Amino acid sequence: MKPTLSIIITGKADDENLEQLFRVAQNLHYSELILLLSGSSNNKDYLIYSNHDVKVLHFGSEIISHKMRVHGAKIAKGNILLFMDTKFLINFKEIRSLILCVENKKADLALSTFSDTPQPGVINFESVEYILNIISNRRDLLCSSLYNVPFAISREALKIIGADSLAVPPLAKMNAIKKGLVIEVFNHSKNNLNKLNEKEESLIMEEFLQSTSSWLNSYGRRSGYTNLGRRFDVLELQNYEILSYHSGVTAIISASNEEETIGNVIRSAFDAGATQVVVVENGSTDATAKIAKEAGAKVLSFSYRLGHDVGRGVGALNFPSAHYLFLDGDMVLSVEELIPFITAVTKGGIDVALNNLSNLVKHPEWDEVTWSKFFLNNSLSRKDLDVNTLTAVPHAINGRAVNIIGVANLAVPTIAMVRAVLSGLTVKAIREVDVISKNRIRSELHYSSRGNLVEQLIIGDMCQGLYEIILQKHGRVI
Repeated sequence: MKPTLSIIITGKADDENLEQLFRVAQNLHYSELILLLSGSSNNKDYLIYSNHDVKVLHFGSEIISHKMRVHGAKIAKGNILLFMDTKFLINFKEIRSLILCVENKKADLALSTFSDTPQPGVINFESVEYILNIISNRRDLLCSSLYNVPFAISREALKIIGADSLAVPPLAKMNAIKKGLVIEVFNHSKNNLNKLNEKEESLIMEEFLQSTSSWLNSYGRRSGYTNLGRRFDVLELQNYEILSYHSGVTAIISASNEEETIGNVIRSAFDAGATQVVVVENGSTDATAKIAKEAGAKVLSFSYRLGHDVGRGVGALNFPSAHYLFLDGDMVLSVEELIPFITAVTKGGIDVALNNLSNLVKHPEWDEVTWSKFFLNNSLSRKDLDVNTLTAVPHAINGRAVNIIGVANLAVPTIAMVRAVLSGLTVKAIREVDVISKNRIRSELHYSSRGNLVEQLIIGDMCQGLYEIILQKHGRVI
């Protein structure tokens, strides 16, 4: 027996695309057509559609299309449900492909996308779904979502994810992934997406966090992404309460096998105004520690690698200070580049001074790391911070802020960032320092058999930062 098709069309009653979409639908051999309209109605139009044996439901006031789809899904009787909307005009051939995919049981859910990657720096349906597909490790889904229409779903699949979940499209998609439903993506050439207004952006970010919360509750605060062997246990062993307090600026430098650069890094820090330099040397087999001591630094040595960023926490725990400047041992920066960070936290009233990388990442496409930072800041309602976080050096933090953030939390930059912002500390990106082109490439990390492990680490950090946001704002992850 051939599956029956229910078509659900949502949109505004006065949308000029309604008639054209209606004509497309008439050629699809459906068993029922449900029209869900919001806004002011036209009795004449109502009669026209009713005469074509269409079930017309009018909601009267403005209501978002994906909220109306819930009602359509609950009353539809077909084995396959096709959802369309007057905002998206797709040709007959493309719509038919979606239906056949589900009808021939190639997929439980056939989604639409209008691009492989979203437009940099824009919050919209595409960018939200793109980052959620990264979080769920389903990059094959591109920018596809249940926000985008048309999409087709089998009745069995709808029962599994629940019709009510359609009210929060990203949550419905994440549920479909969790349940192991087969999802196919159809890339349509025409992009009909409009720029969202402030209210719409706020709603979509709320739905993003709701969906992320559900996912991380099931798959852990890092969603399975690597921590690259961070030695958090070392932070618990440090006895910093008995150590003397430094009233100046302490530069903390993490280093591993950096004998070629560490001396110059230390000298730049001193010349820029640091009154104490601490090198957290870990896992080195060269002369890093010796050169650091000769350059005037205090050295904490570990025979093993501490992992990314852990050295920041270890240094701050062992050397309490009024102000901190954080650097990496493999990157020599000029005095002129470092001074503004020290000035910002000592004289400028800034608690957390970030490296401003915004202009350095202006490309037609962003990589996943850049998107991760952008979404973390937008989830904190700090659009002004753009892509700038505590992941990048150099950055400076005053001692009061470190105590509020929690010294051990410096080991995961996104946790430190979230706590800084939500605690009301003054966080600002103050100066551009090109650390992208100067970043040392380590083949064992950037080109491993499992891909770019550093990139995966930062994505995991984003997930953990989002987990912290949800926890801080709502008291629990649901």
